[in-house]
Amino acid sequence: MDKGRFDTVEDAYIKITGGELTLNIAGDGLDSNGDLLISGGKTIIYGPTNSGNGSLDYNGDSTITGGICIALGTSGMAQNFGSNSTQGSILLNLNSMQQQGSEVTLLDSNNNILATVTAETNYNSILISTPDIKEGETYTIEYGSNSQTITMSSLIYGTGGMQGGGMKGGMSGSMQGGGMNKPGL
Repeated sequence: MDKGRFDTVEDAYIKITGGELTLNIAGDGLDSNGDLLISGGKTIIYGPTNSGNGSLDYNGDSTITGGICIALGTSGMAQNFGSNSTQGSILLNLNSMQQQGSEVTLLDSNNNILATVTAETNYNSILISTPDIKEGETYTIEYGSNSQTITMSSLIYGTGGMQGGGMKGGMSGSMQGGGMNKPGL
């Protein structure tokens, strides 16, 4: 293995401020060797379908302050947005693979639909961030014939197999729904 392969590249970043971006990918989705910054627009990521890649793959910090981001992929390398985010984000790593064509819907406590997508790939990880997600509120995510209700004890709910920083920053978070706890490629 090359030394420094997973280090953060100084001044490298992906920044999304608006528009609409839809990715249907086999490998890493939004893949930054530095930071990932989202402040607006609508970003939808379908994939990856193998656990060696992640819908979000960053080595620095990942911050969301606006816009909508929905990612359906595998849980092995799943990452959520970081604690510097000012917008709520939910990451659920599921116990079983869900099928392409199933609908994923985010509901508030009054059953109002806040976001919905139809999966274009199989998935066992769901990441949803919208301006409607607030700390202290309760939300339900319906996926296929299943659902899960969560209460936001902070703005960021759920961690994946690896949380930014690569080898340099160390790893935090936990393994949920299986997968290996290792840096992204």
